Formats: sequence, structure tokens, C-alpha cells
Amino acid sequence: MPSLPIIVLRDIRFTESHGVREGERSHSQWIAVDLELTPLMDQTLVTDNLVDTIDYAQVASRVHSIGTHRTFHRLEALAREIRDTLLAEFAISSVSLFVRKLAPPIPTIHDCIGVRLIGTRDMACGSHASPHVPSLEPARFLIEQQHRFRQGRILDLAAGYGRHTLYLAQRGCSVVAIDRDPEALKTIAERARQQSLDAITVRQQDLEQHAVVNPEMFGKETFDGIIVFFYLYRPLFPALITALKPGGILLYETFLIDNHLRRHHPRRKEFCLDHNELLSLVGELRIVHYDEGEHVIQGDDQTAFTARLVAEKPVPSGDDTP
Repeated sequence: MPSLPIIVLRDIRFTESHGVREGERSHSQWIAVDLELTPLMDQTLVTDNLVDTIDYAQVASRVHSIGTHRTFHRLEALAREIRDTLLAEFAISSVSLFVRKLAPPIPTIHDCIGVRLIGTRDMACGSHASPHVPSLEPARFLIEQQHRFRQGRILDLAAGYGRHTLYLAQRGCSVVAIDRDPEALKTIAERARQQSLDAITVRQQDLEQHAVVNPEMFGKETFDGIIVFFYLYRPLFPALITALKPGGILLYETFLIDNHLRRHHPRRKEFCLDHNELLSLVGELRIVHYDEGEHVIQGDDQTAFTARLVAEKPVPSGDDTP
């Protein structure tokens, strides 16, 4: 079987005011990025169709967008963001990158300062992932709001590789993780086994299979809490509301249209919320917290324009449900 090709992109350049020192951030500097990408499959060897391989121009444009639409204090953070974005958005199994600052304002350095970094899908999604990979770190908003769930039964919708499922289970919640990806769910189950977390249930489900959604697809008054992060399929909202117990909490954060317009992510604007749209989608729920804007979503320096909501399902009058 022939080996997979390595796709090489050299010297993607942009100017930006990245740096730790004030002097570095006070004026634009040239940043250059070299990439080596391994495609997921060997279609590049048997077809000349662009849809079967990786669009080099899109990759270069995405790197340029990350570099010019965000500010990083450290090259390491910029390199991690490029690595994780490319692994998430393109059909590649691994990436090797060299991010460097050309002609840095340091008299004794005459060429560049740079960071070399590698990443694979196994690293980003597997059970031995680096603690610095954002896909394993809970969203900042969940960390701030997790006290609201009081160790109840939680639905993690579009759970991915389980960063939120595991986080809540470690804190005493019983969590049902739903996702369309069977490999992601296998990873959650394996991590749960390794950590002796018995209160995790995984369920494979194509959430977008039907344009008209069964309002009881997640059950009726089944969950004390529902969390949804960076996923949006508008027809699901009635089912989410139905699935909440009286007094149950919906915690939701996803991209605003601002992120698409300013940072070109997500690439399709229908995956983003309009301003105040989330308020109209939650219907009868009582708004406990709502805000829009640029938020830190992971770590110390990963930001996005998001809408964040905490909403509670009203308890019927005369119902003493705690």
C-alpha cells in the first residue's frame, strides 16, 4: 500500500502585533508559518478531484485569519491555535508546524524566533491527549456555572470527545452524552472506564436527521440540566425544553454572527446566532443569565464572540419540586 503524501505549505506570512513585551505589541511584526499536513485518507493518490483532498488555499487562508484576527501574547499559544483549528476543520490526521517571528526586536537575534509543534487526531481526541489541547479542557462558562447542577442528571448534547461529560461526572453528576460520532463516544466510554466514572451513559444519535423533530426525542422532564456548547440546530430547542424537569437548567454557549464576520469561523453563517436570537429560541424558560460579546472560552487566551445563556424551566404553581 503506498504511503500517504505529506502536503507542505511554506512561508505563510502575515503581520500582527503579537508578543509578551509592550514593545513587541506596539508595532506590527512579520510572522511566518510552515506546515506539513498528512491527509486522513489516501484519496489524494487516486483522484484529482479537489473535494477528495485538502484545499491548500483554504488552509493558508485559515492560518492567515487566525494570525490577523486575534492577538496572542506568546507564539506557543498562536501555534497551538493553528494546530487545533486545522485538525478540527480539515481532513488531516497530523500536522507539523513552525511558527516564527521574523526579525524580532532583540539585537542579538538576526534571523527569527520560532516554535515547532506537532499534533495528531489521536493527541487531540484520544485518551492520552496533552493537557494543553483545548478539546480536553472544559469551556470557561461551564466551569463558572457548574454549581447550578447540584449533582443531578445532565444531558450533554453534541458531546464530542467528552470534555464536559467527564468534567461533570467527576463532580458527581450523572451524565448522558449524545453525539453522532461513534468513535467520539467510544473515547468517552474508555475515558470513563479509566477514571472509574460509572455515571456516564453514551448514546449515538444523528441530531439533524429530521427537519421536524420529535418534541420528546430526549424524553419528557428527564433531565435536571442540559448543556450545549458550540453546536446549533434550531429545530431541537422544543425537545430540549420538553426534556428539562421543572426547575431544570439549560446552559448554552455558541458562536455569534460576529465571530463569522470578524474571524471567518464558523465558515457557514447559519451555524451562528444572530443577536438576541438565543433568547427567542428558549421560549418559556426563565432567563437567569444572558450576555453576548467576546469571551474567553478556554484557557487564558482563547476567545470567541459568543452568546451565553443560563435559563431555568419554571416550576408549576403549587409544585414543591426543589
